Amino acid sequence: MKNIMHWLAPKKAIFDMLAGQSANVLVSANELKSIVDDYSKLDRSERKSRVQHIKKLKGQSDELHQEIVLKLGSGGLSGKNNMYSIALLLREAADLLADLSSKLMALGIERIDSHMLKLVNAICVSAEGLNKAFGAKKPDEALAHYKKLQILKDDSEDICNEALSELFHFYKNSIDIMKCREIYRLLNGFIEKCRNAGEFVYVWHSRR
Repeated sequence: MKNIMHWLAPKKAIFDMLAGQSANVLVSANELKSIVDDYSKLDRSERKSRVQHIKKLKGQSDELHQEIVLKLGSGGLSGKNNMYSIALLLREAADLLADLSSKLMALGIERIDSHMLKLVNAICVSAEGLNKAFGAKKPDEALAHYKKLQILKDDSEDICNEALSELFHFYKNSIDIMKCREIYRLLNGFIEKCRNAGEFVYVWHSRR
């Protein structure tokens, strides 16, 4: 029994670090939502300050990612590839949030349309769902969270397709079309990262 616990302990420690990385992503997603919700009320300096906060959170995520990678490389753990995949997806998700917040300013987005609002709400729900998947007590619970993440991903695809249809039918300025399309792409990409990470988290739970 002691040998089994000694084998499980390092894996559990790394998984807890991954859960911390996921919690950091959730904080960043909620911070982005607060920017979007208050966007029209914020002047440029206020927007920049909030963007810097998300970048700081990204930096924390990068540091945690490096720590996880070092720990994974220091021992012959089973399931290592699965945990590498989760860590990478979480780092990429944090990167997308930082990129999104920066590009809202860099691209000169002045109006948050209804499709962006829907997608931003979806990224928060996705980040929260992924966080819950980490805290699942049983594989069935993790699977249920993963299935919800898949539904969110499918819904976000529909929102993006509707948004793009409106862009190409009603927008005349090609530059505005490119700007909005980039924001939609990044938002949808984040939701996809959460869905993919949720699948790997379910695999981890099912193999414990």
